[in-house]
Amino acid sequence: MSASTLQDFDGQTWVAFSDLCGTKAMYRKNPKKAAKALHEFYNAVYRVQQQRQQVSALAVSDCAIFWAHGGPRAGIDGADACHDALSVLLERLKRLHRRMVDHGYLLRTTVAYGHFRYERRLEIPRLRKGMIVGGAYLDAYAANGRIRKGAIFVLPPADDADWPSCARGCSPFLCGRRRAKKWEFVWWVTRSNQVAEARRRVKEAEKGEIPALLVAYGASRRTVTSRRLP
Repeated sequence: MSASTLQDFDGQTWVAFSDLCGTKAMYRKNPKKAAKALHEFYNAVYRVQQQRQQVSALAVSDCAIFWAHGGPRAGIDGADACHDALSVLLERLKRLHRRMVDHGYLLRTTVAYGHFRYERRLEIPRLRKGMIVGGAYLDAYAANGRIRKGAIFVLPPADDADWPSCARGCSPFLCGRRRAKKWEFVWWVTRSNQVAEARRRVKEAEKGEIPALLVAYGASRRTVTSRRLP
């Protein structure tokens, strides 16, 4: 997606930071394979962003930034609108992760709530600029390197006393404890009775290499291709 198509944004919102796992290792071992992985990544971002309402995205190198910007649905306002926006964003991220797993690659994504600002800057030949600032972006970026490969985690808003009930309202697959610093979005299952076993299977696979995680994340669909990261 071209940065020039994005509209300026300045406000409180949900922001997601995603990165492609294993890119540096691929570049060292096989630059052509790394280029193929990046092609699949950019294509996946493009595909999920065909539904442009309510979520904007910017892909750079092996990372992508998503932010919710659409207005709330009729009859929803205030805190409910905030969590409605999170539901829309999580669904978009689920589709992105699923596409990448189906092609044999893993992403990891952290979502945070807070101030976010995207501003298009004056462009000249051979230079395109876009300023990204805000606590939500920095929080998501800083936390992302510490989460499991393939995972989507949400950092709860610090001042939201009703977060546990709101989180369950956003998605039946958003799991965590009342005072947990981050909640896991179990994106790779389709039924709530699959959650506990799915989380156990992924945590066990985490002890191995990326191929084991790909199998765990793809178990419900069994569509993972033969392409694997090192």
